[in-house]
Amino acid sequence: MSEQRAEYEKLRDTYYFNELFRFFKESTGLAMTISYLILIISSISYLGVFYSHFDIDILKLITLEDILVTPIKNPDIIIALAAIALAVFLSDIGGRYNAKVNLKYGDKKKPWYIKLSQFFVWYPKTKKGYNRLTLFIVVTFLSLYIYLFADSEADRVQKTNGYEVMITLADDSEATQVTLLGTTSLYVMVYNSSTKLSNVYQIESVASLTPVIEN
Repeated sequence: MSEQRAEYEKLRDTYYFNELFRFFKESTGLAMTISYLILIISSISYLGVFYSHFDIDILKLITLEDILVTPIKNPDIIIALAAIALAVFLSDIGGRYNAKVNLKYGDKKKPWYIKLSQFFVWYPKTKKGYNRLTLFIVVTFLSLYIYLFADSEADRVQKTNGYEVMITLADDSEATQVTLLGTTSLYVMVYNSSTKLSNVYQIESVASLTPVIEN
């Protein structure tokens, strides 16, 4: 029981959210670098899932320049990171609550309302298990952001609710109304909701892109 009590004491003193905040405060440069890397990786993954719905391999079309600005093009990642921070904060509270309850009652019989609360607010009984739970929370939230948000955006675009433009190619062909999926430093990606086909054009082959103004 003494070993288990020691684990509960560790959990009682676990403040991952506070530690994260302190890390940002004391090592701002390193924290910003790590955060930016996470933003880039998650944003590229997001774009990969989004463009896969249109049979476009975006990873073959982007340059280092494009990679560095992907977080700016996908600001929704800020929502996901805020949700992760909130989840870790609430997880800390739940973990400490369970640890304090178990330390208080030990082998004693717990009141029914305490048992009920622990049933709904379950947490691992060891620091190692709690570390795994925290990692699971972070990975799950990022994965949900990447797949659910990207799928949702792709579905919206395929239902002709995207950014409509008139595209004219440099070969003097007639202007065509399409949905602008996005651009890189070298390419323009569009989707035709009528034909259900997507196209990738080199920047120099596009004469003009004019927004469609709805009445």
